[in-house]
Amino acid sequence: VTTKLTWRGGYRLLSPSEVLTKLNTGFMARQGTSGLTVSAVYGTLDTRDGTLCYSSAGYPPPLLVNSGVAEALSAGGPPLGTCEGVEFHSGQATITPNGVLLLLSDGFEHAFSGDRAAPVSSPSSLRSLITERCASDLIALSRRVSQGGLPSTMLEQFADSLDQDTGSLHQQDDMTLAVITRLAP
Repeated sequence: VTTKLTWRGGYRLLSPSEVLTKLNTGFMARQGTSGLTVSAVYGTLDTRDGTLCYSSAGYPPPLLVNSGVAEALSAGGPPLGTCEGVEFHSGQATITPNGVLLLLSDGFEHAFSGDRAAPVSSPSSLRSLITERCASDLIALSRRVSQGGLPSTMLEQFADSLDQDTGSLHQQDDMTLAVITRLAP
């Protein structure tokens, strides 16, 4: 992954969209006819003010929960390795004090797949990519973190929910969840 351009006497950090565009170009050149694709998120976070610059390739998008309100951060493009010449787009958001950023792998689209829970107030773009119950659980747990709960506790509680789900021992894809929270000053 190339994250900066260097030259004699200086350098320039690449934007998240430039990083994913370069990564896709390299991936397409190396993959041949394998048909493999990769979902990815790349971003930079200014820890002083919570400014996040991001880009994503594939799905699901990162989920930002500020003051209990969930927002899917959907700037980006298709999974890496699907199209040559794709230019990815960047987005910008702010993680407010006590805000929570969730990074989910694409395996989450199958989590709680047998569940038919009633609709929840989650971003519609996220609802179309993961089940209602999964979105509802993630948002509820994120709200607890934003109220002072520990991210590690959130991860443990969500893992317990997954373990109790029917068929959880036979997931169709890997599931990875990263939780980033910004503490209040």
